[in-house]
Amino acid sequence: MKFRILFFLCTILIIVALFFVSVFTQTNKSPIKQLSGVTYVEIGSTTIPVEIADTEQSRIMGLSGRKTLPIDTGMFFVFDVIGRNEIWMKDMNFPIDIIWIDAEFKVVDITKNAVPESFPKTFEPRTPVLYVLETIAGWADKNGIKMGDKVLFSRQ
Repeated sequence: MKFRILFFLCTILIIVALFFVSVFTQTNKSPIKQLSGVTYVEIGSTTIPVEIADTEQSRIMGLSGRKTLPIDTGMFFVFDVIGRNEIWMKDMNFPIDIIWIDAEFKVVDITKNAVPESFPKTFEPRTPVLYVLETIAGWADKNGIKMGDKVLFSRQ
């Protein structure tokens, strides 16, 4: 009888612990990482295929060294911490728009037409961000992207 009660209590304890571990890990995962395979960002009324840069090395490299970026595509940066994360134009071959996005997936700043000749200058947002979308220069204006636009993800 004591064994059954002990077994029952241990089982309940394990189930409760697993529940809390599950809740904790779900709320602390980056939404980008939860949606592995995400390749499209919806911003404003536009959907754009993106390459995700979510490691230190991929963020450092960014679009550097590429000859161009196909029109209506982009690179989506996922930073490790919220902050005034900087972007530079080292080894860039074309101008870009930098769309700064906060932790709530809202556009909080836009740097238009950042040119390669600006290096070693760095660009940073006015307020802390967790994400950045880089596109070919002029894309933000062409698609009516503005401060306050929400950013969503889809797999299409």
